[in-house]
Amino acid sequence: MDSNFNMVSWAKNATIYEVNVRQYTAEGTFIAFQKHLPRLKDMGVDIL
Repeated sequence: MDSNFNMVSWAKNATIYEVNVRQYTAEGTFIAFQKHLPRLKDMGVDIL
């Protein structure tokens, strides 16, 4: 690990979820994707 990089403590065990917005929603927009955020949070996703 680069000694100039300090990992924030909350990210060490964070769940990362990759999203391709164009494929995730019919509209392919961030606005359309917003409605999915509560469900992803309930699934334990910390970082998008």
